[in-house]
This record gives sequence, structure tokens and C-alpha cells, in this order.
Amino acid sequence: MRFFSDEREIDSKTAHMQVLCLGLSRCATSSLQAALESDVLNLAPCMHMAHIAPHADRERMVIDAINEEDTQKRQKLLHKIYDGYASSCDFPGWLFVPDLMDMYPDAAVVLNTRKSSQAWAESIGNSHSFFGTRWYYWPTFLWKTDRLHYAIHRTGYAWVQRRFGIADMFTAEFYERYND
Repeated sequence: MRFFSDEREIDSKTAHMQVLCLGLSRCATSSLQAALESDVLNLAPCMHMAHIAPHADRERMVIDAINEEDTQKRQKLLHKIYDGYASSCDFPGWLFVPDLMDMYPDAAVVLNTRKSSQAWAESIGNSHSFFGTRWYYWPTFLWKTDRLHYAIHRTGYAWVQRRFGIADMFTAEFYERYND
């Protein structure tokens, strides 16, 4: 139920960003989130796609931030998404690395990775590539959160194309170029 509901209320003034895990999705991000939010590390709450997907307003802000070319305007949107979180891993963080590092200059940075680019490409392709297809869109278009989830994927693909010149983000080449 992680990506279907999220009842947490985050006070944007309670926590300050301390750790940015900026590796791609499918690089142990759920495990990292659990560790960061544990009683041992006590870096809760941790921003993760699981806190975006159930909320149409947050999904819309992420899409708007991806499309915003003006740094100040984009960072203003990102503050609305990230303020109040003590840590971050997973999407959308990896899309906004320069912004998040500028916004939270004192945060520790972790680049979480997979054992190989091929392992990542297989994992991400098997789990995420479906969400940007019409086979996902058509059965879910009646629900705003699902329509926006589809739109996030399509917008993210376009961002990868613009930034890296790679048409298919579910490849070892993208993983390697992102992590360089």
C-alpha cells in the first residue's frame, strides 16, 4: 500500500534536510528510506516517491518543477516539496541534484548505486518502464493521481532526453552517464 496511500502530515518547519541520497530509483532506495527513518539513524521523515505518488498536488508540483527552467522558481517549488524532510532518496531527488545541493548545502550526500549498470537496467526496466506506456495510462486515466503518475514518467523521460541525449532511460548507458 506504500504508493497508494500516505497519511503523513509533514510540517515544513520541523525537520531540516540532513542527508541527500541521490542515486537512481532501484538502487536500494526503499531500504535506504527504511534505514534513514529507523530509530538508529533517526532521519525521518525521508522524501521518497512513496510520498509523492498518492498526492495529486505533489505530483503536479514535481511535473511543474521538472518543466521549470528558471532556477529560483524551480527551487521555490522544490522547497514546497522537500522542506520538513530530514532526508531524501529515490525520485524525484535524483532529477534535481544541483538544486537540492544548492538548497541544502550542509546536507551529507550519498550516491547509492547497484552492483552494475546492467543489473540496474534490468531492474528498472522490469519494474518502472510500464508506467510510461499507454498500457498503463488507459486503465488508470480515470484517477487523477494515476494520470499524473503517468505524466511524471513521460515528463521524466523528456528530461532525460534533454539532459543526456538518451531516448531510453532504462538503459545501462543512462545509468553510467548519470553516475559519472
